[in-house]
Amino acid sequence: MSSLHLPSTNLGRWLLAVSILAAGNTLTGLFSTASSRKSYSTNKGLSQVTPLQTRHYSFWTLTAAVVRCYAAYSITNKEVYEICMATFVIVLLHIGSEMAVYKTATLSSGGIRSTLLVATGTLAAMVMQYNHYVGK
Repeated sequence: MSSLHLPSTNLGRWLLAVSILAAGNTLTGLFSTASSRKSYSTNKGLSQVTPLQTRHYSFWTLTAAVVRCYAAYSITNKEVYEICMATFVIVLLHIGSEMAVYKTATLSSGGIRSTLLVATGTLAAMVMQYNHYVGK
């Protein structure tokens, strides 16, 4: 019987955990708009949440989860590391624009604070540890 092979670094294990959570969020979004309704909780946001939009966002989330999982196990691959960092930049741009430009979400919206915390913290850690993992 083989054992579960976890990434060898703390950052790799963190990226794996984040990707597993994202995969779980994908399943939720494919079958219900409830999580999107919590995130886009302003009147303007609620009017724009549809099953199609939720499924679309779910597949983006799954794509990000796959990239992050791949990075967890390929932490020294410069290109994979940078693409993984880009997934967190994209999420920050998305949430920032929904809050500041489109006014469809607020910091009190469900899941927004935790997503911002995870994305910001992970991106910061990846930037600070960049040279350690992939060199210059």
